[in-house]
Amino acid sequence: MRKYTWAAAAALAFVSSAAFATVTGDATNGWFVGKGDVQSAFGWNNETLQEEWNAGEITFHYDTSADYDVVCGWDNPPSSHVQMHHQVTSTVNVGLNATLAATGRTKNQITGFNVPAPTGSASGNVPLVGDTCAADDVDGNHHTGTVDSVTPLGSNGGGGLYVSWNGEDVLLQAAS
Repeated sequence: MRKYTWAAAAALAFVSSAAFATVTGDATNGWFVGKGDVQSAFGWNNETLQEEWNAGEITFHYDTSADYDVVCGWDNPPSSHVQMHHQVTSTVNVGLNATLAATGRTKNQITGFNVPAPTGSASGNVPLVGDTCAADDVDGNHHTGTVDSVTPLGSNGGGGLYVSWNGEDVLLQAAS
């Protein structure tokens, strides 16, 4: 009886792991997102997944959050240029064009999605040298100046790979 119980448990574990794929990959090399991850994210069956992909409603994006030291500078007549340092946290969102991974065994059966690594342009609020900035000096006076320098301080681990559908974003893999 004990052998049967262990064999049944092992078979159940195998079936369960096959039904729910895991996201593999990273922001440097891209990802493979198994169909089970997308189905679980939105509570779908195979037919619904197929319909929504064909309708172009499933999208992927990558968000990352990083900290920057931003120096805001302004002229203070008659002869000085004053600078104030600010730490700014910026979130950047990059849309990703996934391609379908399918198997030939079953006509057009989705097995998952090949999602490329983030490249190219991104939307977000990363400050740039020359942008307008505002700062208060040590006396509490408000000044408008320009960004003199931006120094990345590193990622703070926010964000990751998301799948989106119908205005809902579901995190699939946290940023490292």
